[in-house]
Amino acid sequence: MKRCPLKPVLAILLSALALPVVAAPLQFSITELGVFTPTGINNQGQVSGWTNGFDGQAAVLWNGSAVTPIAPLSGSSFAYGVNDAGKVVGSYGDQQSRAFSYAANTVDSIAPGGSSALAVNNAGQIAGSVEADGSTHAYIYSNNKLNDINSGASGSGSIANALSNNGHVTGVRWDSDLSERHAFIYANGTTTDLSSVVQGYSTGTGINDKGQVIMTVDAGDPNARKSYMYAN
Repeated sequence: MKRCPLKPVLAILLSALALPVVAAPLQFSITELGVFTPTGINNQGQVSGWTNGFDGQAAVLWNGSAVTPIAPLSGSSFAYGVNDAGKVVGSYGDQQSRAFSYAANTVDSIAPGGSSALAVNNAGQIAGSVEADGSTHAYIYSNNKLNDINSGASGSGSIANALSNNGHVTGVRWDSDLSERHAFIYANGTTTDLSSVVQGYSTGTGINDKGQVIMTVDAGDPNARKSYMYAN
């Protein structure tokens, strides 16, 4: 049996390793949505938001090919989120805002005056804020019922900014003296104030189905703001 000399084989391998690596061209696409402010996107590619006009703002939904106004909504209106079923939530009105949901070409008011809907999950639950007890209270709207989830004594307040698919909420809460504002998590009927986790003024801005929360934190100075993720 004839053996292949080892040195020529090693030389070939080393030459191959020395060849320059040519990176594959980056593949991407970009779509112009139109002249509006986007606020949320679902897994179908639909985008919620609002347009600015001479008569104020108007809530809209980009459905994959065109921007569609959400109507009828009186006064200025804003769309803040959309779930995978295409349900949109937001607020409308000039003198006093009112939370709404929009699905199947139908608008429903889901809370009284002084309210806003800021998030919707794939179970159809909605979270936001509503005026109550002389302050602002976070709520979850589910099964056609608005559930006040504010924690604290009279005069305390809260806003629900984000909602996971399993019904957990994050946002910001404060006591009646308004001395500090703290990020919170609401889960299974219990509110957890995150002031012991991060010091300073904090706001929960997003939550996923694993219970991970993103928040911004500052010590009263917006220029010194930092971002954190809370988990476990």
